[in-house]
Amino acid sequence: MAGRYRSNMRVLIVFLLMFSIARADCRVLMPKVKNASEFVLGINYPYQFNLGQIEVETNCIWRTSLDGIGSLGYAQITPAFWDKILKKYFPNWKQKDNFDYFLSQAYIIKDAREQAKIKKLWVVYQIYNRSAYYVNREAVEGQGKWEKALDVCVAKYNQSICVWRQGGVCKQWRSSCEINYEYSLKVYEKGIKYRGLECSRYNYW
Repeated sequence: MAGRYRSNMRVLIVFLLMFSIARADCRVLMPKVKNASEFVLGINYPYQFNLGQIEVETNCIWRTSLDGIGSLGYAQITPAFWDKILKKYFPNWKQKDNFDYFLSQAYIIKDAREQAKIKKLWVVYQIYNRSAYYVNREAVEGQGKWEKALDVCVAKYNQSICVWRQGGVCKQWRSSCEINYEYSLKVYEKGIKYRGLECSRYNYW
């Protein structure tokens, strides 16, 4: 009994230490992210990765168009792709800190999960960030393994993406595979520190 108690205390201490290094801006958003995730994705979905995604996208600060195509808010949702459908269900999704915005993020993640041929969460978040067509092909050919899928991407589907443009001239190019596979890794690394003590039936990797 004493051994189990010490083990549980170690888990709690690790959790508290991880949470203590989380960004203050992100901790403020946690209740809305959690509630939106439970409403759209279910109470067992590991909402911490949705918050990790927000930290990856914007460091949990409301921003407009970091990608140059008008993406909006904490999770950088692109109105050109999503406004028509989101406004039917979440009419106030464009308003800063409105609960509709967080419901919209969860809705897009649900849509990505439905499109994912392999239901691991690294696939889901990469679909959020890139075409489901390519992510699914890579994931299937890579047998659901992140490392193998990355190898498939590099061998077959890699593209050069301009990530910094100035005066109409591209100043920096990056590999599309590097960007997308780094994305799911960062979402995991950022999200894990927000994890509660609950267990999850969802596999990230």
